[in-house]
Amino acid sequence: MRHTFRVIQDFKEVESLRPVWEQWQRHPNSDLDHFLLVCRLRQSQPFVIVLDNENGPVAILVARLEDGQIAPSVGYFVPFRLAVKRLAVINQGLLGEVNASVAISLMEALHEAMAREGIDVVELFHLPEDSPLLQVAVTGTPQLWRDGQPSWSTHWDLVLPREVGGLLKKMSSKHRYWIRRKMRELEGAFPKGVRYRTFATSDDIEPLCAELEEVAKLTYQRALAAGFIDDAEQRERFALFSRRGGLRAWTLHLDDVPRAYAVGIVYQGTFHFAMTGYDPNFRSFEIGTLLFLHMTDELIREGLTKFDFGLGNAFYKERFGDNSWQEGSLRLYRRSVRNLLAKTGVAIVDYGGAAGRRIAERLGAIDKIKTKWRSRITSTKKTANNGHTP
Repeated sequence: MRHTFRVIQDFKEVESLRPVWEQWQRHPNSDLDHFLLVCRLRQSQPFVIVLDNENGPVAILVARLEDGQIAPSVGYFVPFRLAVKRLAVINQGLLGEVNASVAISLMEALHEAMAREGIDVVELFHLPEDSPLLQVAVTGTPQLWRDGQPSWSTHWDLVLPREVGGLLKKMSSKHRYWIRRKMRELEGAFPKGVRYRTFATSDDIEPLCAELEEVAKLTYQRALAAGFIDDAEQRERFALFSRRGGLRAWTLHLDDVPRAYAVGIVYQGTFHFAMTGYDPNFRSFEIGTLLFLHMTDELIREGLTKFDFGLGNAFYKERFGDNSWQEGSLRLYRRSVRNLLAKTGVAIVDYGGAAGRRIAERLGAIDKIKTKWRSRITSTKKTANNGHTP
């Protein structure tokens, strides 16, 4: 069946898609209200490609048109940054039933939009490895004008046990002993001061953000401008999902001071883990793991069974997850000399990073390198902060 496409860049026109959009949305990131909120707060222009046949919409590709930058990295080191006009196809932004034919039509629309709008790069985020759109993006774009290969990451999820404490029981006896030992050590060090706090309502947002900020400012994620940041966007996102009854957040207190946090969203029966962090001074107690186990027990009490770990690789996801798949992110470049130079720079950085990872994997040193790098980033951040006069 023949497809036609239209591009919608007006907020009101995007709103007109609500009936079909809400039938297809399955994730908080591509929720229509959330998408429009983020566009407004970031002052980005919605860029929504609608693919139609004679019966109406077949698929929707959700993106934001914005000023951005290319910033390739090796580990946590970013060798260069280049300002670009980019079209960011959001994570989980492919809605509808997408087969190879639909994917080809969407890719044609993307390439036409790049030429018409002067878009330097199109970024596709975290598409499953069997995604027709990802496959067409690779095979349908000359290698000169795309990343050589997608950047792969592992996505984990978990089927929660039916009984409270069930996740701990699923562990090996050795691991279970270790966790219980850490619980005893923490309670011994703070005999009256170990407390968990739960946040879920709109009234909780102010105290929640205050407690998250107290922990987040100490983490390595903050030094990378990642993790929780107490700004208008984050508060508005919390408010949106709390009004719907979907916000879930917990903090772990030691002697009435928050030392760890975990935040997620319940959406269509699945808990989507959004962010976590802990005070690195208490790493030896494994407070992040202890809070994770408390959080999952709370979700089990609520009757939830589906737990999505969200984006990014982490050892704890592999430790607790029971199902995984690969996701690829890919950058496409508009044809120009400047973009060709940018693409070449990215390729060089990616090649160097991949070679370094292979060597570290052979030596079994990946986790050690990450830990040392994070500690160094955190220490550098603390030194920089201490050097400023309030």
